[in-house]
Amino acid sequence: MLEAIEKTEKILKKQASITYSNDNRIGDHIWYISDVAKFQSHFPHWSYEYDIDRIVEEICYSGHFANETKSSTTFTLFENATASSNGALLSAHSTEEYGPVQGLRMYLSTMSSKLFVVEHSLSSTNERLIRKSIRDTWYTIRYFLTNKSKIKTWYAINPLNGLAATLMKLAGFRFLYIYYTTDYSMRRFVDPVLNIIFHGIDKLNAQLADHVWAPTDEVVALRKQQGIREQRLHLVRSGVPEQVLTQEPKDTTSIKKILIDGYLTKGPLLSQSVRQLIKLRKKTKGFSVAIIPGETSTKLLEQVLKRHDAKSYISILPKKPHALSLEDYTNYDIGICLFMTNKRDPALYRDPVEIKFFLGCRHPDSDQPTAYACSRSKKKQGGSRC
Repeated sequence: MLEAIEKTEKILKKQASITYSNDNRIGDHIWYISDVAKFQSHFPHWSYEYDIDRIVEEICYSGHFANETKSSTTFTLFENATASSNGALLSAHSTEEYGPVQGLRMYLSTMSSKLFVVEHSLSSTNERLIRKSIRDTWYTIRYFLTNKSKIKTWYAINPLNGLAATLMKLAGFRFLYIYYTTDYSMRRFVDPVLNIIFHGIDKLNAQLADHVWAPTDEVVALRKQQGIREQRLHLVRSGVPEQVLTQEPKDTTSIKKILIDGYLTKGPLLSQSVRQLIKLRKKTKGFSVAIIPGETSTKLLEQVLKRHDAKSYISILPKKPHALSLEDYTNYDIGICLFMTNKRDPALYRDPVEIKFFLGCRHPDSDQPTAYACSRSKKKQGGSRC
């Protein structure tokens, strides 16, 4: 137990608040398995991928400290006695990948005396989306009302999470309201009715927020067209702008090291991208490839490399949480990730240049730090081309 606390403190870079109870825990495990040889004989591709350090790291970086869970919503409280800023609420949707929301959560948890986090999972169908959005909004409002005396700043990420903050503003509650769209697409949903509702909520949120954060210059320009004054409008990049994504490298001969992000390139797409690079390598010599395996089986990837005799120039990096894998980006010339879109299912639709899939920094980088509830020194982050 003490070792786990020490590991957690080291990862989060802050001291844990510990209380000791003389009461024994009520439950215990009934049985456990230590010899998995028989299981491995039935499933030869399976192997251990988590050790103690990776388990603790993933718990910390994924923010799995939920105090309460209702349906697909988790409520988490981070406390930091040494922080100078007041309490804050962060309402957002959670994703498997490490993105702007996770980065902002980690940053705010170290800067706020109390950080209340409400996270909702994403929905997969239209019908669920509408019902779930109403339920999620209610859960967020209820969590705010329970802790309103401790919350001075509300960070709402994207329209549906901002709706709860907007309703509370209209109800007369006083707090600093920061509305942040980490990605923006004019055609967010295929269904035109959903699209109109979604963007109507977005405009209302932007009008009532004290500060509006925009991820790119294009969204800043769009907000200005909507009448948002510059004093309330801030460029807070959550990733790589579209023009960078479409920009051709000036010197292609300088690309010697390629990185494939397996957290963002799911399952079959990862194997497919590896095979394509193997074909390219036969025509163009001189570059090497490293793979962040993500959730894909390392053994499966090793078999692909062995089959194509590609181990000499393609390596598989050790498995670790996505937040830590991002640190590997700066060691390579170009990063690759592939993801699928599904236009037939509106709730799964993604803008092909959606910013959060191309995260370039550990937490949002603001050109105007005054937008934050607490000040911080601006730190330039290196990154590779995407």
